[in-house]
Amino acid sequence: HPVAACTIVGIGWAVWHAPMYFLEGWGGNDQPFVWLLIYCIPLSMILTWLYFKSIKSIIPVMLLHAGTNVVFQYFPMETKVFDSVADEFTMIKTIVYALFAVILVVVTKGSFGYTKKTSSNEK
Repeated sequence: HPVAACTIVGIGWAVWHAPMYFLEGWGGNDQPFVWLLIYCIPLSMILTWLYFKSIKSIIPVMLLHAGTNVVFQYFPMETKVFDSVADEFTMIKTIVYALFAVILVVVTKGSFGYTKKTSSNEK
């Protein structure tokens, strides 16, 4: 099922990025890993939906992924709720991703635009 697949991919995506916590200069290494895990899952659902809506083109998916990597540099942060600006931005981005993913699950009935191909012999 696409929702289960996106959840697995989101977890794998977060684990894949875990070594970046040990790199100096990565903007996300002051955020808790759990936030990375939490927002990778709905972002995986959004990217999956975008992939299917763009007739299986990877280019819009790459552009959205790249955009999520640089947007924090331009996000206005005039208030500071947490000790870390990254935590505040990560929380906002996680909420937005999660809300959008829930909307996509409801609207697409969990398919994200995926349709099973059936042979002409099946009824």
